[in-house]
Amino acid sequence: MYPQKRFVGVETIDDYLNRQNYKVSRLLTEVSSDTIIATNNLLDKGWWQFEFIIQDDNINNFINYGFKLNIYNDVCYSSRILNEIDSSDLINWVYERERENFISITSDGVSSGYIGRRIRYESKSGEYLIRGEIYYYTITQYNIDTNEQYSIRQFSDIIYT
Repeated sequence: MYPQKRFVGVETIDDYLNRQNYKVSRLLTEVSSDTIIATNNLLDKGWWQFEFIIQDDNINNFINYGFKLNIYNDVCYSSRILNEIDSSDLINWVYERERENFISITSDGVSSGYIGRRIRYESKSGEYLIRGEIYYYTITQYNIDTNEQYSIRQFSDIIYT
């Protein structure tokens, strides 16, 4: 004899999320229009990464560079939303050692031999930002040894992850 009600106990995705006390990205709801997930199980915020190119701010000397990231929610760069993020913290900062090959920044910073390569910072979980919003950020490149700061560069980006 075969069981007559084999799949009676299968729970929905929403039931699973409630039971596990877990939330998922709102972006996942766009994958399938058939799946209904309660709004209290969705995250409006998500991780992000900002990327920029190392510039040669002192062409006469060999320098190890560090970087400072500031994020704002207004085009005037007047309302900073996170504490300044410094590459000396070493967490989540990487540089492009070879094309498309990123490695962690060390306490020595990134040498001027990597001018033209990319630097990337990826958010920690406590730094998530609201998806679909435009954020404005500044990068300050500085000399690790002397703390001399070079020009501040301004960027903007939409958080989409």
